Amino acid sequence: MKTIEEHLSTYPEPIRSRALKNRKNLPFDAKTSLTRTNALTDGFNWFYSPEGSSYWSVILLKDMFGEIPVITDQAAPEPSQLDRIEKKVDMLLAALPERQDQL
Repeated sequence: MKTIEEHLSTYPEPIRSRALKNRKNLPFDAKTSLTRTNALTDGFNWFYSPEGSSYWSVILLKDMFGEIPVITDQAAPEPSQLDRIEKKVDMLLAALPERQDQL
């Protein structure tokens, strides 16, 4: 049995990043799942996701019929523009107290 996040990480982009983002923002209580399709249904609230229930229903059906490949390469996905901006903001905030001491 794998965690929901491990299963969702096996989807190709952009499904992977969208599912993981929704898992983070709209999680259900389930922590683990037997299959990837179960992880998709148990991982987050489709209705309140930005993509909506229709999008995830199509993804689920395509996955059930083998139309979506399983990505076994667990290399970290490219950081999004938001991730890069957040990292820069964190670096700037970390440097801020040092700059204030110098003033």
